[in-house]
Amino acid sequence: MPLLTDPPTDEVTQIACALLGRALYVASRFEDDCRSLAFVLKVREPQPEGQSEDEFFTAVSKAVLGRLVDLNRLITRRAKLKEDYAEMLHAAREARNYIAHDATGNLERLKKVSGGFGQWQSVLASKLEEIALGRIIIAVLLSRNSAEPTPTQQVID
Repeated sequence: MPLLTDPPTDEVTQIACALLGRALYVASRFEDDCRSLAFVLKVREPQPEGQSEDEFFTAVSKAVLGRLVDLNRLITRRAKLKEDYAEMLHAAREARNYIAHDATGNLERLKKVSGGFGQWQSVLASKLEEIALGRIIIAVLLSRNSAEPTPTQQVID
């Protein structure tokens, strides 16, 4: 038996693999955005024997919170977001973790239930929406700390 077996070739699994591949791409872009923002805000990256990824993200969140007070109006005006931005970033991080670590296991579990694949797709879509909102906040913050223009409502939509 090979160490890495191919996934089943049924239609549901093929669709799920395509969706998961796209979701992983979005999740990795969000992680890259967080690392770019951390660099701009001078937050140290996790070291092999230092802080964990969660501690790193907490440090990024704290650095962001210090700047959100001044940028709340800008984010609200540009992105039309009316929620707690720190909570939205936390939700985006959790969504990224779900996609990277739990989505496949949940797919295997839900595939066995009637309508389970639709439930999985729905959860995946909500996680991607949370990541998209987090990316909007990061894009606005990056634009305010660089020479890049602030994203317009058209770009955000």
